[in-house]
Amino acid sequence: MGVSQPALFRHFPSKEALWCAALQHITTLSWQRIDALSQDMALAPLPRVAALLRSHAVLVSQQPGVARLLLQELQNPEPSEGRAVVERFLGRFRSRLAQLLQEVLFCEPELLANALLAQMQGLVVQGLLAGDLSALPHQLDAVLPLLLPGLNSPASELTP
Repeated sequence: MGVSQPALFRHFPSKEALWCAALQHITTLSWQRIDALSQDMALAPLPRVAALLRSHAVLVSQQPGVARLLLQELQNPEPSEGRAVVERFLGRFRSRLAQLLQEVLFCEPELLANALLAQMQGLVVQGLLAGDLSALPHQLDAVLPLLLPGLNSPASELTP
C-alpha cells in the first residue's frame, strides 16, 4: 500500500486497533448494502431475505480476506473489540433477517434466521477450505430455495 509500518502505528496505537478499524469498515460497508436492500419495497420479504444473504455472499466472494478476517475474530476465545464488532454485525444481520421472515409469518423467524446464517457460514468455510470463494453466490442461490419454501414461486421472484 506504500505505507510504512511506523506510519501505520502512528495512526493506530496497536495491531488490535488496526484490525478493529478494518472490521468496522467491512461491517459498515456490508451493513449499508443490507440496509439498502432491506428497504427495497419492490421486492417481497422472502426475496429480500435472499437478496440480503446474496449481497453478503457477493462481498465475501469478491473480497476473500473479508471472510478470513471475520472468522479469525470469531475463533478468538478472548473477548476483544474486534470480536465485539463482528458479533454486533452478525446480531444485527440476524435480527434483520428475522424481521423480514416475520413479515411472511414464519412461526420461528429467529430460528430460521440463525439457520440461514449458519448455512452461509458453512458455505464460506467450505470455500475457504477449497481455496476458492468465487462460487459462493451461486451455491447460496442453490441452497436458499431448500431453506425458504416458496422463494421461487412466481409471486416472489428475485430481480436480477
